[in-house]
Amino acid sequence: MFCCNSTDSDQDSITAFKTKTGAQSIQPLMSTLAIDSKNPNTNSNNNTLRLLTQNCKLLLVVGEWPVMPISAPERARLLAEKLLERRCDVVGLNEVFLKEPTAILKTAFEANGYNVLASIPATTTWYPSIRVNSGLFLASKLPILSHDFYEYTHSSGMDQFSRKGVLVAELDQKGAGRAGRLFVAISHHQSEGSDVVMTSQFQAAGKFVEEFVLSRVSSDSELSDTVVLYFGDMNVADSDTPKLYTSLLESLSTQTEDLFKTCNPTDDKGFTFPANDPKQRLDYFFALREFKSRKGVAVGQSQKPETVRVDRLVVEGPSVELSDHLGLLAEMNM
Repeated sequence: MFCCNSTDSDQDSITAFKTKTGAQSIQPLMSTLAIDSKNPNTNSNNNTLRLLTQNCKLLLVVGEWPVMPISAPERARLLAEKLLERRCDVVGLNEVFLKEPTAILKTAFEANGYNVLASIPATTTWYPSIRVNSGLFLASKLPILSHDFYEYTHSSGMDQFSRKGVLVAELDQKGAGRAGRLFVAISHHQSEGSDVVMTSQFQAAGKFVEEFVLSRVSSDSELSDTVVLYFGDMNVADSDTPKLYTSLLESLSTQTEDLFKTCNPTDDKGFTFPANDPKQRLDYFFALREFKSRKGVAVGQSQKPETVRVDRLVVEGPSVELSDHLGLLAEMNM
C-alpha cells in the first residue's frame, strides 16, 4: 500500500466533509463525549491501566486495497467518537497519516483531556526523498514526561515512502495515585517485508526502547517496579509465520510477554485482520520483562495484565468498517 498526506481526490473529500459538517464539525463530538477533565484517569479503579491499540487506515491507498467507502475525515470523526467511548488511559494508533484526519483526532482527544503525540517525524517533501511521517499517534490521559522516536533504517516496497519507526514515552503515574514507572512504546512494522528487513526493525526497536528506559531508570530495584509496554500493528501473524513471531519476541527483550496469550491461554486466535472476516493476529500488546543488557533483573514483575481482548469498535454500529483492522483493548493491574 502507498500513503501520502494529500491528493486532489483527498482534498475533494476534505472539502466535501467541511461543507457537509461546517466549521464546527468536531463540536458535537466534544459536547456529547466530554470526559471529566478534573480526573486524570478515565477509569473508576485507579489500580487499573486501560489501553487500546488500533490501526486506523487513514492513508491514501493505491494498489490492492479498495478505497474506503466513506471519506478519511468522516472516518476520523467516527473513530474519535468510538475511541473516546472506550475511556482508555492510553491509546496508540497506527496509520494516521493524512493531515485533516490527524487534526480531527488530535482535536478530539485534546478536548477530552488527553496529551497527544502525532505527526512524528515530519513529512519530507523534497525530491527525491518524498516520505510521509510514521503514522503513529499516541494519546495519554497521564502526563507525558519525556518521549523519543527512532526511524527504522531498513524498509522495502511501498513502506520506503513512509518514515516508520518506534515512538516511546514515559508517562507520569503519580497523579493517578500509582507507584512505579511506566513506559509505553508504539510501532507499526514493515508490511509484507522480508524476514531480514522485519528482524532488523524488531532488533532496532528493542535496542532503542531498552536504551530509553535504562537512561531514566538505573537501579535494579526501581526496574522491578517499572512497566514497559510495546504495542501496535506488528504485521506478523503468529500462526502463519511462527519463526518471525519468535524473532519478534526475542528481539524486543530477553523475556517478552505476549499479553493476549497470558490472558487467553486457551484461545489460539485473537485475530484482528481483516476486520470484516479476521483470520490473522497482526496487532499485539507486549510487556518487556527483562532487558538484554541487564539479564537476571526482572522488569515490572508485579504488574500483571488483567484482560486483553479484541475490540470491534471499527465494525460496531456503522454500515461499513472504519478500518481494515480490529483493535485490541488491554487492562493492566498496576
